[in-house]
Amino acid sequence: MAAKLRVLCLHGYTQNPTIFRARTGALRKATKNLAEMVFIPGPYPVVLPIADTVEERERLQSLQTEPNEETAQLSWFRVTDDASGRRLTGLQSTLDVIRTALVEQVEYNGFCSRSIGTNPRLS
Repeated sequence: MAAKLRVLCLHGYTQNPTIFRARTGALRKATKNLAEMVFIPGPYPVVLPIADTVEERERLQSLQTEPNEETAQLSWFRVTDDASGRRLTGLQSTLDVIRTALVEQVEYNGFCSRSIGTNPRLS
């Protein structure tokens, strides 16, 4: 029997490896004899929603529970607002996380990822 393919799985915005693993259940079941799926976490916690005022931000933060491995909302980038508008930053940390997964693990044969509003895609 040939060795299983290894697939690196990158979750979507506000997800984490546990959530993405659950959402790929049908895909994992269909490929269980063919592939091993490895899920890694994005480097940035997400603070949702982005509040317009300090008071609203504090109110929303008071409603949040302490995140854990199963409930943490993570991202591959940071969202910041400044005078010039909304910016997405943090590419280097994202590349470092992915590079570490690629270097420390055995060879990967493909990727599986998800973007907001889409189903998981296997490449």
